[in-house]
Amino acid sequence: MRFAMRRRLSRIAAGMLASVAAAGALVVSSAAPASADAYTSWTYLRNAATLDCLATDWSTRVYTFTGCNGPQRWQLQFLDAYPGSFLLRNEATGRCLKQVTISRVISASCDGSIIEFRWQSTSEFIWSANTGGLLVTDFTRKVSLYNADYWPSDQSWSLPYFLSATSGNLPQNESLVS
Repeated sequence: MRFAMRRRLSRIAAGMLASVAAAGALVVSSAAPASADAYTSWTYLRNAATLDCLATDWSTRVYTFTGCNGPQRWQLQFLDAYPGSFLLRNEATGRCLKQVTISRVISASCDGSIIEFRWQSTSEFIWSANTGGLLVTDFTRKVSLYNADYWPSDQSWSLPYFLSATSGNLPQNESLVS
């Protein structure tokens, strides 16, 4: 009797495993295709005010660099899940630009599902999708976010030429001031 009971339980368990495997195969086969996020080629992001280029290092520090050469290029990854938004990925580190406070940015492991990693732009200006703060730099090479009613017009960045056709508009209540 015990042997028959064990044998029956084994058959039930085997049937359940087969059902789970079939269900798993069904889920895998009906899964949506992977995201088709679009990428730009690697490019230097030069600031109009300082003529320096956006750079980072492994310490997470973000700054501008006068050379605009070497691996301090950036790639924009447009996110299908968040239209009008993109990640800014550094070629040298593979890390992305991230907002950590209202005015501070760092480089960190990329995660487009977190709003602090998402950016928006016109053909010239880059701002945080989180707060709308404008990405700026100064002659001390510090990079930060400018959060005010009016943006300084000299804080544009050299972005890929096609960007104006694929990106969003200025955030509400923002305008450019000379």
